[in-house]
Amino acid sequence: MSDDLRTRLEQAPLPDAEDAERRAWAVMRSAVPAARPSRWRRRAPVAVLVAVVGVTVAVTPPGAAVGEWVRERVDPPQRDVRPAATPANRLPAAGRLLVRDAGGIAVVGHDGSRTRLGRYDGATWSPRGRFIAAWRGTRLTALTPQGEVRWQIDAPARIRAARWSPANGYRVAYLTDGSRLRVVAGDGTGDRPLAAAGPAIPAWRPGSDQALAFVSPGGRLQLRDVDTGALLERGHGDVPAGTRALSWSAGGRLIAAAGSREIRVFDLRRGRSRRIGSRPRERFTAAAFSPAGPTLARISRAGGRSTVRAGRELFATRGRIPRAAWSPDGRWLMLETPEQLVAVRVVGAPRVLSFPGGRLEGWSR
Repeated sequence: MSDDLRTRLEQAPLPDAEDAERRAWAVMRSAVPAARPSRWRRRAPVAVLVAVVGVTVAVTPPGAAVGEWVRERVDPPQRDVRPAATPANRLPAAGRLLVRDAGGIAVVGHDGSRTRLGRYDGATWSPRGRFIAAWRGTRLTALTPQGEVRWQIDAPARIRAARWSPANGYRVAYLTDGSRLRVVAGDGTGDRPLAAAGPAIPAWRPGSDQALAFVSPGGRLQLRDVDTGALLERGHGDVPAGTRALSWSAGGRLIAAAGSREIRVFDLRRGRSRRIGSRPRERFTAAAFSPAGPTLARISRAGGRSTVRAGRELFATRGRIPRAAWSPDGRWLMLETPEQLVAVRVVGAPRVLSFPGGRLEGWSR
């Protein structure tokens, strides 16, 4: 048979095809009860949303908080349907995490592997993730991401938090019980007191090894030179009651102080501030500026639900979210929930990933 004849036979219509098709549809309609239009109109948007969520949400491995995020945005299904899992526990952006879990402090690699560093109360990255400052009781330890100890000092009181300076890592500031703020050189030498401070964790101005922001015992925001002790700038007004941490914007112009009922963003150079108030019965649990722009992520809790916003609502769950960390490229937020760590994409198409849990200590390059 020639190719031309074969093609014409394949494309020729079947005899009585249209009548056969009409007869088949008549049989189908008689066998299936007619749908009620009002129910279809009510269910159709839900079906579309389920399809969109199924495409855009991936979970690694499937976790309770992420599954709940899907279920709360559609009508509850008749059976528990989980989003498809993605391979392993690979981080969605470059860098490594610091977490504290039942085994102590661990470095989580980009491939999801965990390197155990030992039992510490907390830890913080040095610039570019070269070293880690970890503390337990009164001892501050500097070590490599592989766990090799470089130096140790003993503080005069129990250490509550520490932060490594972001430019070249020349200083480490740490806060002790008794509201004392101290500074030690990046090589472990020259440990000395700086000032009395409130309970909020201090924050280095981006790109600086000298300018450190902290809250005074009287609730005022101060920026001081850690070498001379000189007051560089002062916040306009008090920080919100219950402020636990400070967060700088990428350029070092703005700094946010988050309390339970409000967030106050200070412009120290211009001597002014603006207030972000909570909604009725809402409490803020965390706030953090993006390292790549002016976006401020805000986490709040109301009515038994935690909500994450960064210009828009990104994620919601019934679990409490006490801490969040931005990826170094500013495209993802890692959230700490009681069951797991949850990564939410901020820039680009919506996506949610989950990882084994732990207290979130930081995300470094």
